[in-house]
Amino acid sequence: MFELELSPRKEIDITSISKNFVCMSREEIAKSVSDHLITWLDEHDYFEDMDVNVLVAFSELGLTSMDSVALAEKINIDFGVELDATAAWQYPNVSRLSQHIATLIQRHTQEHPESILVKDAHDAPRENDIAVQLEKLLGKNLKAEA
Repeated sequence: MFELELSPRKEIDITSISKNFVCMSREEIAKSVSDHLITWLDEHDYFEDMDVNVLVAFSELGLTSMDSVALAEKINIDFGVELDATAAWQYPNVSRLSQHIATLIQRHTQEHPESILVKDAHDAPRENDIAVQLEKLLGKNLKAEA
């Protein structure tokens, strides 16, 4: 349906991804992922002759093995998950794949809570914030030694 373009493996910024989803329920994350998948499928003309239906199997939409590789790569980059190309066959429709990805995202934010505490790039760290973090790490009161 389209040419497969594999991009070089790049470092994924899971911090920004996790921060976007940290206050969301699993269902809300799944809805966001579902919307994202539907957009991708629609951009690649998979819903060309039918109404959007999240329960229609990817195989019925005409998704090929090559397409599933491209979809998995897109998901990995956009959501910071490690999904292999067979995911579209293991979770055969938008609804099931979205639920699976939501579970992966939620698991990451629970296993790595530190990833959601990092400030956004536009938030310059304040000197006091850095001192507090250093005190926690070193177990000392830096102000008393200064």
